[in-house]
Formats: sequence, C-alpha cells, structure tokens
Amino acid sequence: MLKRELNGKSFKDKKIWWQYNISTVAKNQYSKYKYPKKLIPRLKEVNEYCIENNINLTLLNVPHHQEFRQRVTDFNLIDEENRFKEEIKEIGTVIDYDFPNSITNCRHCFTDPIHTNDSVSLIMVKEIFNDSLVIGKKL
Repeated sequence: MLKRELNGKSFKDKKIWWQYNISTVAKNQYSKYKYPKKLIPRLKEVNEYCIENNINLTLLNVPHHQEFRQRVTDFNLIDEENRFKEEIKEIGTVIDYDFPNSITNCRHCFTDPIHTNDSVSLIMVKEIFNDSLVIGKKL
C-alpha cells in the first residue's frame, strides 16, 4: 500500500495524495510565485562556462500532469510561464515537455501530478539522447 507523509499527515491513498498535490502543493507554489529574475543571469553564466569548456548544455522543462498545469491558469501565470520560456530559449537549447501532450494528458504516466514515472522518464531520455523528439519540442 502506498504511504506518504507530509507534516505529520499520512496519505495512504494515492487519490488523496494526488488531490493534495493539485490543491495544496500547487496553491503553495503558485500563490507565492515571483518571477525568478536571478535565475536567468545564473543560467547564462552556466551556459558561458559550458561554451568555454566545450560542453553541450541542454535545459529541460519537465512535464506536469494537466491537472497541475491547470493551476498555472488558475493563478493567472500563463504570461509569466511564456515569458520564462522565451527567456530560457535565448540561453541555449531547451527541450520542453510541459505543454498539452500525450504525457501531460496521461494520469498513469505520473507517480503524482509533478513527477513522471520511470518509464516516461526513459522515453524522455531516449528522445533527448537520440536527438529524435516525438513528444518533446525544442523551444
């Protein structure tokens, strides 16, 4: 039986854990959201280091289940998300999986709304390392 605990609360039922993530975790994350303005310069530094050291940098925007993604809309953060995606694609190669697709629309592809299961993670790894994007897309 699945058993998860958070702040002393036990979540034995996967449905309850799932809903907790959709309601509470998403609210905690998105209601306090501030644009990560310090992150972009740091990512640019990392990219410069990679260029200087002949390292190929690929940034990955991981998928979230559609129910969790809906919370971005609920908290009026679509423009912020689009802004972030536009900025990070200027840094280097970005592969995006966090948009409506066969992964984000599949509940069984996730252990909870923000973590894909191992088989989906393997699909993403194969796409990236084979340079053959089927589900993911380059920004």
